[in-house]
Amino acid sequence: MASIRDIARIAGVSPASVSRILNNDPTFRINEASRARVIETAKRLHYSKSQKHPGPKQTDNQLSIALIMRYNKSREITDPYFLNLHKGINEEAKKWHLRIEQPFRIEDDNKNWADLAKFGAVLIEGEMTPVAIKQIQSINPHIIFIDVNTNIHNCNIVRNDFVEETSHILDTLYNLGHKNIVYIGGKSLVLDLDGKIACEKNDLRELTYLSWMKLHNLDQYCHSFITDWSTSKNT
Repeated sequence: MASIRDIARIAGVSPASVSRILNNDPTFRINEASRARVIETAKRLHYSKSQKHPGPKQTDNQLSIALIMRYNKSREITDPYFLNLHKGINEEAKKWHLRIEQPFRIEDDNKNWADLAKFGAVLIEGEMTPVAIKQIQSINPHIIFIDVNTNIHNCNIVRNDFVEETSHILDTLYNLGHKNIVYIGGKSLVLDLDGKIACEKNDLRELTYLSWMKLHNLDQYCHSFITDWSTSKNT
């Protein structure tokens, strides 16, 4: 059964506030938005104040998240970026008592997208085509894309501010007297439901580099080398 602490973590208030709200304490003052959020969270988690008649055991899907990573396990282990991304998600989920599962990876040959219906939310690493996104939303509307470069209509996203950070790095190098600065990177890949590349897009870091070099009249030093994002050597 969900506890008061579970409700407090999800609603973003203290356990004491949850207790006083659910017990209808007339002396307790809190804004109506927080009160409504606590009550709604308690309902969704089937919270029951009665110890004799507890609500359903909270093994259901309100606190479960499907994590769909782009690359296979061997690639993740050798790439510190994706390894730490996955690790960070697991650590944060543990703090909030959320259950993370990986029903499949986008690279997998056999993927059953219908399995996503049983989860409270879905985290997907990387960008997908509008057709693919719409189909996934028809299965589970609670989708969050992570590590994407562009906004996705009607979806929540979590991404790095590559434009600001790339500019900051270039400014730092320039202030140290460097002008002959080379960019090495890759394309942003947009995948379909089968995990195949639907199209390639210029990465924001490369675009920022090109714009910054032009703005600083360093066109003669502008060199961009584009390869894949693998950490393995090309022989």
